[in-house]
Amino acid sequence: MKKLISFLLANSSEAYSTLAQNVLCVGDGSTRLVELTEQKTRQRDDLFEGVNKVELDIPYDASVMQYSNDEIKQGKDLLNDSLRAEIEKLNPNFATDYFKVTQNTYGSSLQTITLFKIIPTEFGNVMTTVNYVVSIRDGVAFLLTYSDQPTVEMMSKEDTISERIQNFVAHGGEDDVEAPEIPNAQIEVDEDHVYYAYDYATDELSYVVGYEATHLDADGVLSAHEVVVQVPRNENKQLDQQPLFLAGMLALVLVGLMCLIIFVRKKKMNR
Repeated sequence: MKKLISFLLANSSEAYSTLAQNVLCVGDGSTRLVELTEQKTRQRDDLFEGVNKVELDIPYDASVMQYSNDEIKQGKDLLNDSLRAEIEKLNPNFATDYFKVTQNTYGSSLQTITLFKIIPTEFGNVMTTVNYVVSIRDGVAFLLTYSDQPTVEMMSKEDTISERIQNFVAHGGEDDVEAPEIPNAQIEVDEDHVYYAYDYATDELSYVVGYEATHLDADGVLSAHEVVVQVPRNENKQLDQQPLFLAGMLALVLVGLMCLIIFVRKKKMNR
């Protein structure tokens, strides 16, 4: 993100002038302009290497659609029709998905709107690895960068998240988290930094707890720390239930054998 913002700011006239001072001017004016343009193009290509992006040219009045940071909204209530249509090409469920919104302004003309997909559960909102960043300059959305999009198979595993968290909580998972050991420090949980996070690519669900440490031997200097605990998959629960299932099947077999023995004995007695 920092590299991206640096690139966006570099498109201002001031940065352009600074770049021009570092260009070796040879030949006529046309040649110098070509060299400058090629250098800027190479910088842009290097910056976006490996980044998912779509170049845009969509009018967007950021002053009309203001969002509070960390506000939760559905996709249908975000951006405008044209921008939603672009994102729906990547994610057909964008309108019904939920997102945490972060809005930032850089200088007088550049703004970014970042949408982090979340999954609502009875245990709170689960952060995911899916996100979209819309860059706006002078009233025009000119760039959309986005994370790798989950496949249909990955999306189908969303339904297991609530049950996984429920099992984790029921077995004392949240209570078993141990605070980091920091000498000569007073450690407290950062309540604003406690959440669940889900990675579509690996199907990993994590419980994240943030801590604030006040260093008593350094004039009360604060430092931030976090502990990440993996939440087991549902397969673990199925393995735990296997002995009970096998015991039940064995009981049914024994009952069947007893019924068969009784039936055979009665048949012999009737003869």
